[in-house]
Amino acid sequence: MRRWLSVVCAMVAIAAIALAITRLGCVAKLLVGASTCAHDAGAAGIAAYALVSTLAAVAFVPQLAFAVPAGFSYGFPVGFAIAYAVTFSSAMIAFALGRGLLRAPLAHRFRGDPRVARIDAAVRARGVLVVVLVRLSPMFPFAAVNYVLSVTRVSWRQYVAGTALGILPITALYVYLGSIADDAVAALRGDRVEAWHVAIAIAVAVAVSVALARLARRACRA
Repeated sequence: MRRWLSVVCAMVAIAAIALAITRLGCVAKLLVGASTCAHDAGAAGIAAYALVSTLAAVAFVPQLAFAVPAGFSYGFPVGFAIAYAVTFSSAMIAFALGRGLLRAPLAHRFRGDPRVARIDAAVRARGVLVVVLVRLSPMFPFAAVNYVLSVTRVSWRQYVAGTALGILPITALYVYLGSIADDAVAALRGDRVEAWHVAIAIAVAVAVSVALARLARRACRA
């Protein structure tokens, strides 16, 4: 029950932060300006966004920070394609670093951590399914999962397949929220807009997050 409450609180906090940012005119104008610049730059803008976002994800920046702007800048279809490619490639790079250059410091960092031990045991028992679940669950931050899984006995095949499937729903959700940001901002300003889809998206996000958190917790404890 406590974990469910923590997930709900996290989603509420994200929504509150987003609302606070939209009320700060200078910040909103900066975000809109950067988005417009990237969009108007065409292929060069997409390449720059992909490079910066990939580096950010490898450096532990939350997925929300680069998936939402993709939806805001390019709309849902194109934004999803870009954000998915960035999320997947950054996950592969981080895992490769964890298995190579960062192997020793990560092994030392996570040695004796019972949470990592549970994930390792679950991966050995259920393979791809556990990778998918930890990707889906908000209990496990995207960037941290990349490195945690690198110190487990998950195979490259399991990691690639589980990541490819697991990042689909959450990436789609974040990009969609970014794509409807204009309506959210307009509603905050008092303009008359149909904001029902904004409320539905947030409600679905909370409900799905709670359900997936429970599934992931059960899988890692079994």
